[in-house]
Amino acid sequence: GVCLKGELTAGVEGAAAARPRAYDVSQNVPNPFNPSTSITYRLPVAGQVSLAIYNLLGQRLRVLVHDQRAAGVHTALWDGLDEAGQAVSSGVYFYRFRSDGLVETHSMVLLK
Repeated sequence: GVCLKGELTAGVEGAAAARPRAYDVSQNVPNPFNPSTSITYRLPVAGQVSLAIYNLLGQRLRVLVHDQRAAGVHTALWDGLDEAGQAVSSGVYFYRFRSDGLVETHSMVLLK
């Protein structure tokens, strides 16, 4: 795969036939996690994507993706660090996914 801004993508022959039919964002895996977790999302068409991590107070800690993405399946990785590169503490965090066809928020648990 190729890594861009914490995102893994893979080219697969015949991928157009396997293009997702709907927008979807999956629960992070693993959950709970330590030290990192992955978030998979599916786009039926290319578009702007935003994926950010928030704490319980609603403060944005890190932006994992904020860019144009091709149609297909994508995976973003969070290493438990904030924008300044500092490790966050154990606790409950949220990730918010936004695209042209979906806005969704999920919770996750970091255990150290």
